[in-house]
Amino acid sequence: LLKPQIALLNIELELKAERDNAEIRLDNVTEYQKIVDAEWSILYNKLDKLHKAGVKVVLSK
Repeated sequence: LLKPQIALLNIELELKAERDNAEIRLDNVTEYQKIVDAEWSILYNKLDKLHKAGVKVVLSK
């Protein structure tokens, strides 16, 4: 297929407020915002690649 219609992913395509066994200590709101922006950027990049591939349906873990 040149233009896949369905993408089956073995990764999660969502942002979660909590991660298992993860701890981050921040000194200010700016540091927190940088982390949030980086997570959104990663998610948007993945979605953009799917969109450019012509995917219409995404099934993720």
